[in-house]
Amino acid sequence: MDHFLDHLVESKRLAYVEIVAKTGGSIPCEISQNSVLGNILLVGDAAGHAHPITGAGILNAAIGEKWLGELLQRLLREETYTI
Repeated sequence: MDHFLDHLVESKRLAYVEIVAKTGGSIPCEISQNSVLGNILLVGDAAGHAHPITGAGILNAAIGEKWLGELLQRLLREETYTI
């Protein structure tokens, strides 16, 4: 990142760069086998739905939420409250 920011300054794409903080961490990208615990259902990052290469997860979370919504609608229609 430092090299990239230096390059932006040197190429005059940015006039000045000041790094005020750095952070990092792991990206959950292994789909959890325990996405259901009682009445709690996990989707998105919490369920490991992040893309393993890019770390992106918004699309995966939206798809998971859509599927979860459809599942819950079906369960409520059938009055079946166990998954």
